[in-house]
Amino acid sequence: MNLLLNKKSELSVYLIFSVIITVAAIMILFTLIKSKSDITRKIYCRTIYRVKSEKDRYCENYLSLKTEVLYNKEKSIKEFANTKKDLFVDFSEDSNHYADISVFQDSIIENASFKLTLVERIENEFDDGKIQKSAFFSAGGGERSFYVRIPKGEITTSQIELSGDKFPGKVDLVFVIDTSKSMANEWDALCGIISELSKELEKENVVLKTTVYGLGEGETTGDCMDDTIHPDILIDQEPELDRDMGLMTSPIWFRDWGCEPSREYCSGRNPTGKYYSMSTHFQYQDQDLWHRWDDEDEAWAKGAAWAASNHAWRTESKKIVVPISDSDPTGGGPLFHHWYPPPNGQWLLSQDDDIPDDIFTGTEEPAVDSAVQAGLQNNVNIIPIHGDASGGTEGYKIGDPECFTTWDHTCGQIMRWMQRIAQDTSGGNYVAYTNKTALLEELFNVIISPYPENIDFYVNNNLVESYSSKLDQKKSPWIIDFTDEFRACNNPGDICELRIETDHQGAVFLNNLRIKYYLDPEGYEIKIGDLTLHGSSFSDEDDIRKHDFTQELLTAMESYCDPTLETCQIPIAFSSSSDGAIKVQELNIDLKYYSLKEILFQRIIDCWNTAGQGRSKKDFVCSEIVLPLNYKYDKEYKRITETDMTKILILRNWCSFIGNKEHYCGDKDNLRFMHDIFNTYNILLEYDSANKQVVVA
Repeated sequence: MNLLLNKKSELSVYLIFSVIITVAAIMILFTLIKSKSDITRKIYCRTIYRVKSEKDRYCENYLSLKTEVLYNKEKSIKEFANTKKDLFVDFSEDSNHYADISVFQDSIIENASFKLTLVERIENEFDDGKIQKSAFFSAGGGERSFYVRIPKGEITTSQIELSGDKFPGKVDLVFVIDTSKSMANEWDALCGIISELSKELEKENVVLKTTVYGLGEGETTGDCMDDTIHPDILIDQEPELDRDMGLMTSPIWFRDWGCEPSREYCSGRNPTGKYYSMSTHFQYQDQDLWHRWDDEDEAWAKGAAWAASNHAWRTESKKIVVPISDSDPTGGGPLFHHWYPPPNGQWLLSQDDDIPDDIFTGTEEPAVDSAVQAGLQNNVNIIPIHGDASGGTEGYKIGDPECFTTWDHTCGQIMRWMQRIAQDTSGGNYVAYTNKTALLEELFNVIISPYPENIDFYVNNNLVESYSSKLDQKKSPWIIDFTDEFRACNNPGDICELRIETDHQGAVFLNNLRIKYYLDPEGYEIKIGDLTLHGSSFSDEDDIRKHDFTQELLTAMESYCDPTLETCQIPIAFSSSSDGAIKVQELNIDLKYYSLKEILFQRIIDCWNTAGQGRSKKDFVCSEIVLPLNYKYDKEYKRITETDMTKILILRNWCSFIGNKEHYCGDKDNLRFMHDIFNTYNILLEYDSANKQVVVA
């Protein structure tokens, strides 16, 4: 009985104690609820509020909140710190090259590797450093040689493109102009169109260089004249001519510099350099007559020959000499008849048997031969232009409508000499001057050439390919592969000749030279932090080489990571004592890390958007981030502050969207940290409508 009473007494004590504890707990809860702290409010929402019938907005928000648990994030790094996926390392430019790899300091490195392969280098320059070449072939064709330096290494491909064009890349246009009294129209027209001609050719990508030479020392020139071909120069180049005129008792030199019918006596200099005097006046059947004569002021054939041989031509240009005159190839005039009483002088061109046929001096054919020879030897096109009939034509009737009929023995003969020079040196025709507009068009046409054809391409005297048809725009470019022939050239570093031959006129452009080759940097080294990986020569079986540097990276992180920073910059150095080029590709670093700062930033932005970017009138809880218990706040860089989040806003240019005025981000204060995030395993984000702020608690 006593035992039973004792048991009942114990139960009563326990019951009373339990009731007291329960009441005390309830009182504590109500006390805590009144404090309105985050922790107590959460406890309240999870316990008492669940059995209450009243609605609490805070608890409703909190209980509907999706909690986000922070886990290790897997990441693969595919880029170097400079955001490049591949590195091109050329040891011929520098024996040392550097790069960095950026990793998170707390990362768990599972794998780190990259691959190396030889880089296919390209040589696209000729030996003189130019990437394009052009060759112009005048009538009859010819050959041109170009040179390429043989690169070191294994040559894989050698190609070049040849294109034909009717416009040469460069044109040297030289005018040789008669300076006699009758040439005023021609000088005026030429000086008026040179600038326009250059502009028109620029549209066709032609670089034109013009030079205007005045013949001798006549009184008619223009502002565009660049230089003079002095009479002495032309006298010195004359062949020695000697014949009996039949009208005088002694032979004379048929070249009378400065001799005119108005002067009875004149002086000159023969080819031996000796001065002499002679009479140009004689009588025939009681008439005063003057012999035909030569005049260097008009000697267009001799001037053209001199220019073709002596002008400073640019290399690989189309070279054109345009002599312009209304006289014969060596200048001067035919027989002059002075009837008495003076001054009724006139040119005597009658074919009357009673008057000697005294038209040309006999120096014309040799002068024409000399011009043709000079043009062919120097790859120069000579295109004569005859003047008009204005101003007097000294008896030859140049420009007269009856040139090939009544005056065929004078004017017609001169036209045939002009045609012979044009045909033999350029395959074209002489040109007639009529007016300024027509002259511009004719000169433009003179520069245009036929498309090239029958082209042979050689490498070091070995024929590679031939092209027999016209290489026009539709058939250009002609792509030539000369890999085998180029490999057969001598030792690396030597010069290899590329040669073009043709028997036709035309312009050929050489473009897109591509010499592709590999150069193996034997014995290269790769340094990860302070540890070195040694490389050996590549081979055909080992053209792609994989390097695993997981352990080297882990070791480097111990030395190169700053405990105050979230990321580490690990240096990588590539070096070689020999030339070569490699490509570092397929970088892959597999790791795991906690991305707390980035997740927190994203949730702040989400909360601000949910609040209508500050327009919401209600308070609410946005989200909660729960950290695992094994997350360690063991380094200072893991502390997250309001300043850290603001720096991200500034870096990403979001201050106009969500501001933090206290930290110089925008003009509003939309972000508030209750305290720094450190040694905290629950992070709550709320919206405070009164202050229009996202609150991190």
